[in-house]
Formats: sequence, structure tokens, C-alpha cells
Amino acid sequence: MLLSAGTSNHSRDFRFERKENFPYWTFSFFHKGEVYIKSRGIEIKVKAFDLKCFKPNTPYSTRIVPGSKYWKGDWLIGDIRPEWVDLINWKEEVPGIYVINVAATNYQEKIKKHFREALNCVFSSEPNAPLYAMHALEKVFILASKLNDKYFDNRDRRIIKAIEVLSTTFTEYMDVEILSDEVGLSPSRLAHLFTEQVGESPMSYRESIRLNHAKQLLIGSGMTIQEIAMEVAYDCPFHFSKRFKFRVGVSPKNFRKNLEDPDYDHG
Repeated sequence: MLLSAGTSNHSRDFRFERKENFPYWTFSFFHKGEVYIKSRGIEIKVKAFDLKCFKPNTPYSTRIVPGSKYWKGDWLIGDIRPEWVDLINWKEEVPGIYVINVAATNYQEKIKKHFREALNCVFSSEPNAPLYAMHALEKVFILASKLNDKYFDNRDRRIIKAIEVLSTTFTEYMDVEILSDEVGLSPSRLAHLFTEQVGESPMSYRESIRLNHAKQLLIGSGMTIQEIAMEVAYDCPFHFSKRFKFRVGVSPKNFRKNLEDPDYDHG
């Protein structure tokens, strides 16, 4: 869930520092200017149309590059869905800081648009705005992953496509046969490759996405458990609650109840 967002537009004298114990992910997308980012004694230069992710507990400081009059960019702070970790497997410029440049690519404007959509949703008063924000940010990561050679090198392109299909159609009916047709593999070959390269079966991965989306609905919406079950493609609320408890460890009802407990881990 995204907790904060904003647009930075600073002059040449601006400096910023983040301490090591900051517990959330930070994402930023530059529009103009150049900035030095320093972490653990290593300094790198980032520029316009660099998309950056800072892992939790990563200390860093920023300063504008001499000769650059100002820098401008959008930023987001919050938690991520577990299945996004592989999508953020970009170049790790410094331990805990990932950067990918999207300038002069087919996805530049789309990434900029979806990042801004996520930012605007953080400030929206609509009941489901937190969910829309996460959906927009997920689109950013999916598009960026297509530009990342390292990500493609590690996995078969058909498995990458399967992950994308599962991530964008999880509220629709899906089985291995339909998915295999989408990616051009036999059902058995898809199941084998997917499990080998992702670590779980396609349908298990899909269920993880559905239940993580359900957790976001429990956190950020006033929907009933029955409505949430339908939203994440479970026809039977009882079956939804049973699967949720099996995978998450508590029932949806208790998960929502525990949100008021500051010591409870929503992960």
C-alpha cells in the first residue's frame, strides 16, 4: 500500500538525506535535471527519465549535479506486493538502489503516465483509490521489466509473458490450458518451466496475486468480505476465507480486525 507521494522541484542548492532505518520502499521518476545519489560511500549520477527504487533500510543522500540548475521528479513511498520483487530486478547501482532508464523507449510516456496516476491516487479521497494506486504502480513495473535485459536473461520470455498475463487478468477465469495458449507452450511444458523459474506453479502464483489484492482491499476499502471474494474471482466466500487463512495464516475477518494492532505484520 502506498503511504505518501509528491512532486519534487528543487533548485541547485537542495540536498536531501534518508536515514538507514526507514522501513518503506521509495520510488522516484525524474523528469528533468541531474542528481548525485550517495549511499554507503558510493556516489552515482541519475538523470531525466531514470526510474529508481530504494529498498527499505537503505540510507542515501542526494545533491544536484553542479551545472544543473534544478531537478524535477515524482516520488512514491510505501510497501510492495511480494510478486513485484522479481519485476524490480533492475541494475543495482548501489546496494539497495535499483535504476533503469526509460528515455527514448516505447514505454517512456506510458511509464510516466502510470507513475503519475499512482501519485494522484494517493491524494484521492475515493474509497478504492489505494487499490488504483497499486494497480498503476504495478503497470510501471511490468513495463519497466520489459526493458530490463537482466530480467529477460534470467527467465524464458514465455514465462515472463505468463507472469504478465497472470498479473493483469487475475480477476478473470484462468487455468493452465488457457494460459498455455496465451504464451505458446503446452500445458505440461508451461507448468514445468514456470515452476522451475518462478518457484511455484502458475495457479499457485495466480492465487498469491489474488490474495495479495484481497489484502489490499481489506486494508484500503470498506468492501465486505463477500464483495472482496467476488472481486478477486472467488465465487464462494467460504472457499475464499478458507484459502486466505491457509495462505496468509489468519481469516480475512481477523486480518482486517488486526489492522488496528500496531504490532501486527500486514505483509
